[in-house]
Amino acid sequence: MTALDDFYSDFYLIDTGILVGIFDEKDQYNAYAASVLTDLVAYTSNKIHISNLTLHESYTRLRYNTQFQNAFTVFENLPSLFNFKLINWSEDIESKAVKLLKQYSWLDLSFHDAFCAALALNQNIPNIVSFDSHFRQIGFNVIP
Repeated sequence: MTALDDFYSDFYLIDTGILVGIFDEKDQYNAYAASVLTDLVAYTSNKIHISNLTLHESYTRLRYNTQFQNAFTVFENLPSLFNFKLINWSEDIESKAVKLLKQYSWLDLSFHDAFCAALALNQNIPNIVSFDSHFRQIGFNVIP
């Protein structure tokens, strides 16, 4: 087992910015986001998770910045396209997100970021694929 194999042995949670970066050709991270996700998918085989709220937020951001069909296609097909495990919202995770917002009130956390952090903590997912540094300050490994 190589160091690279060991690095990719854990589970990952996808954040919105990576998806927007891939599917919005005008996004500043377009090529980089595509490269990051392509590498991750190639090495992880069924270890990538996404929340339905991330799909909702990605749809909204893509809808504002691209055409409806692009945004809707991502929303409708993304989990199966990349073989992501879809995790749905729950009241328990929302409650934990609210606690994280209070605990990390000094961070400029969006509710969605707090929700992703609570979901990752609940599912024992140590890695978040995001361009957002807040997750690192909460204690996650952030990729890239």
